[in-house]
Amino acid sequence: MSGFERSTNPESHDAPDGSGRPWPDGFTLEDQQFAEELRAFFPIEDEELPPLYIQTLLDEEAQAPLARSDVRRMMYTIRRRLDLPQKPLFTRQWSPTAWARDISAEEVGAAARRAGRPVVTLLALLVVFMVGSMLLATPSFAQGLRLIFGDTGAQQVAHYPGNVVPEKHVDGAAAQSEAMPVFWMSAISGDYLYQGMRTLPQEQYSRGPILDLQYVLSQRTAQQTGSGILDIREFQIAPSLSAVLQSVQVGSTSLVMVNGLNAVYVDGMWVTTPGQRAIWQSGTRSMLIFERDGVIFWIVGDQRDGLGQAQLVQFASQMTPTTMSTLVQPNLFSVRMIGAELSASLRDPIGYNTEVLSLIPRTSSPETAAGEFVTPGQPPQTTPPLN
Repeated sequence: MSGFERSTNPESHDAPDGSGRPWPDGFTLEDQQFAEELRAFFPIEDEELPPLYIQTLLDEEAQAPLARSDVRRMMYTIRRRLDLPQKPLFTRQWSPTAWARDISAEEVGAAARRAGRPVVTLLALLVVFMVGSMLLATPSFAQGLRLIFGDTGAQQVAHYPGNVVPEKHVDGAAAQSEAMPVFWMSAISGDYLYQGMRTLPQEQYSRGPILDLQYVLSQRTAQQTGSGILDIREFQIAPSLSAVLQSVQVGSTSLVMVNGLNAVYVDGMWVTTPGQRAIWQSGTRSMLIFERDGVIFWIVGDQRDGLGQAQLVQFASQMTPTTMSTLVQPNLFSVRMIGAELSASLRDPIGYNTEVLSLIPRTSSPETAAGEFVTPGQPPQTTPPLN
């Protein structure tokens, strides 16, 4: 018989223990004497309990941990008898493991079934609305990932922008300020020879004309099937802008270092298909973008000539200050000694007329603000997104 059960024998109830309560059925005189001695050592009314007293209240069928419902029922009974408020005794700390343990997939599915199709549909629409709002409102989604170093860098976009306009030349531009530092790689750099320089007209993104230096391959090998041109543009940003960025395809950029300066390497260029659709083509044009002493450098090479990321970084690390008088010397002595066949005039580098530039106004943040998209050439008539 369990200790919780009372005797059904009326006569045994007439034999109370020392506290006035009747003895259970089956108690012998020795049991009663032992119980009295145990009570003398551990008076329960004074909350002095014997060791493992609670475990002795469980019978053989209750050796396993109590079910959650039994625990709740026991807690409710204790609170009611002690006149405690019906609220948790301890504040529950949230944790992912506890949440996963308490809420199962079956419970979530059952809750969805109880809610009904209209409520589930409403929740789904709410999630779609929240995601759509984030895509439209967050600059990182709307404008693409931007890699900015000073006043220049690259902006990665998912597809060719649909609002590109032709670039505007600034009429009556003054000559390039002498205060702007100029750089070059000397007359010979690897297999490339200095061909000359030219000043390009001032653009809406530049302060004064743009300095354009070109190097050409001295001797072409069978593996070098590209344009043979290494083009370097140097300029300072217009006072009205906070940044001028090359807009390129997502995933086409790599972060590199040039003599301790942050730079970005771009693999590829925009090309126009016969159907007037602009797509990104990798594996041909290579470009390195960085800024030094307030001068922005855009170095363009041809990967078909072996000019990849490592080669452009090496050329950029060789850039040293020079003077305009040095750059305009015709037929440098070192070039005449090589005897290379050089063209009479400089040429535009590969992909120059397909560049897309994002111009960020001075009053806006270069990290988040939208800019105007311009291109040196004519933008495609139709520019549907890439599939």
